[in-house]
Amino acid sequence: MVDVILGLQWGDEGKGKIVDYFANNYDVIARFQGGPNAGHTLYVEGKKVVLHQIPSGIFHEDKVKLIGNGVVLDAITLKKECENVAAMGIDYKKNFFGKPVVYVENGKTSTGLNPILFAKQMEEAGAGEILLNSIERDGGFEGYDLEMIEKVAHAVNIPMIAIGGAASLSDFKRAVQYGASAVSAGSFFVFQRPHRAVLISYPSQQDLEKYVYDWL
Repeated sequence: MVDVILGLQWGDEGKGKIVDYFANNYDVIARFQGGPNAGHTLYVEGKKVVLHQIPSGIFHEDKVKLIGNGVVLDAITLKKECENVAAMGIDYKKNFFGKPVVYVENGKTSTGLNPILFAKQMEEAGAGEILLNSIERDGGFEGYDLEMIEKVAHAVNIPMIAIGGAASLSDFKRAVQYGASAVSAGSFFVFQRPHRAVLISYPSQQDLEKYVYDWL
């Protein structure tokens, strides 16, 4: 049996959500026309994902996903989209009761989900790696959330990148020791204390070998 979902309006009218909803009932999900200007918005375990080229059933790992010859492909857009789908971000912070909770919409809206359980769900949904971001520590120079890094690392079997809180090169080393596959930092390279003057400064190869590589 073959079913086709067609849209009769311009814009993001919900076709992607419908395809994702019914995908479990089919063996093959195919996108057969359209181009990179189209946007299909999905919510995967509370996380907003916008697809432009990839079929909307992409998060159903036991299904065959196809892009038909009627689709206008943009190779750069497709590559970026594949990278975004493979790496799912988890932004979290403590709620009023002091419990870590996953937030969306730039940290404005609580999903009520536990970051560790959410990481497991993302792995089951087909995520290739996880970006774990502590909203509270981001830009605060307090070090990474080592406790959460360790718990998530033990809960999943896919790579995890830790973000938020780096204050020194030693923090990179500790995050990896606690289970992070890689680390990311922003303010650490841009703002230099004590006055946080705007200056981009990267560590030297010598410093990396002294504080990071000696352990790896």
